[in-house]
Order: sequence, then structure tokens, then C-alpha cells
Amino acid sequence: MKISIVIPAYNEEENLPEVAARIKEHLSGRFERELIFVDDGSQDNTQQVLRDMRAQDPDIHFVVLARNFGHQSALRAGIDYATGDCVI
Repeated sequence: MKISIVIPAYNEEENLPEVAARIKEHLSGRFERELIFVDDGSQDNTQQVLRDMRAQDPDIHFVVLARNFGHQSALRAGIDYATGDCVI
């Protein structure tokens, strides 16, 4: 079973690595997984941090929205991108 975990992010550059590490720690060995971060029009370095994280971990994916559309729209974009059997 593959689990897709969708995480909306707006100006969260400092928190992203910690969030990914904690999620992976709790799901380690239990399920195939993908972490999908959705950059909801951040104005900091969120997009670059996501690119760096993706380069180091193939389980990390991201979607970049052109501007801030809000939490629900970011979740929807991540759900649409997800390929798992279950989306959290």
C-alpha cells in the first residue's frame, strides 16, 4: 500500500526539513510513501528548500502554485498530484 501525504506550505522554509524527517521517522518501514509539499505562493525560500529536499530524497515531491490560493486550494492541488492508494 502506498500512502500519499499532502503538506501545504506558505513561507515555511525553516520547518520543511523537520516536518519531512518526522513524518518519515513515523512511517519508516511500514508503508511505501510519498510526501507532497504544496508551496502556496510562498515569498521566502520555500521553493528552493523543496528543490534541495527533492534532490536528496525521491519520496519527496512538490507542487508550486503561482500565488497564494489558500489552504484548501493547496490541499486540492496536492490531492490531485497524489498517486497513493490513500491520501493523508
